[in-house]
Amino acid sequence: MLSLSLVNPHLEPSVVDEFSQAQRACYEEFSAEAAVSEVAQEDLLSGRVVYFVARDETGAMVGGLRLHLSFPGTKLPVEHTLSQLSQLARLLESRRQHGVAEVCGLWAYSRYRGTKLSNALVRTAVAAAPLCETNLLIALSHHYVVNHWAPIGFTAEPRLGVHSYPDARYFSKVILLDPVRLATAEPEHKWRILGLRQALRMHCPIFWSPETEEHVPVQPSEHVPVSSSSANEHLGGVQAEHPA
Repeated sequence: MLSLSLVNPHLEPSVVDEFSQAQRACYEEFSAEAAVSEVAQEDLLSGRVVYFVARDETGAMVGGLRLHLSFPGTKLPVEHTLSQLSQLARLLESRRQHGVAEVCGLWAYSRYRGTKLSNALVRTAVAAAPLCETNLLIALSHHYVVNHWAPIGFTAEPRLGVHSYPDARYFSKVILLDPVRLATAEPEHKWRILGLRQALRMHCPIFWSPETEEHVPVQPSEHVPVSSSSANEHLGGVQAEHPA
């Protein structure tokens, strides 16, 4: 059984190096370490980055991703990567005042590949997004995984083209999702995401089983209170969603 948790690096700074080293090791297996980017200290201190990590029974980190929050006056990693793409800049500027976030840095150790752990991490990030005052999620995803994200609700924006990122072996697209309405998510994934969102609101721990490839629900009365790991603290106390 794996535990999935949100980590605010301002509260738990050790997660930054732990995540970065593990992510780099995973990407090096595919000679794709060019896609590993360091998170700016300014973003870490300002609370604009939230980490989602999976840990096994020993507490070892076995997978994760980052959620970068963007508000007026800030830019996301995808904007730096595709800095010459004027259509992207216009799209994000028109939506930034309502809260935009980027899902990036996804990785999982090889022994969990094929177990849908990556999808479980992405669903958890989607569930948390509105609690971070975000109503648009964006990602730059290559052709090997775009189809895996589609049932969760991510759709490619054709006007933003296809990009050789992180190198010429990959064909990456900008994909988008409204995490509040979830109108493009398949019903099964939508209800899973809404269940996870409720669990995050109630500060319930989230578990995921590699054997069944399913989230394991924990009732509020069953969970052990978690102090510094509570969703409220890790999301900076933000609990209000944008109106639909």
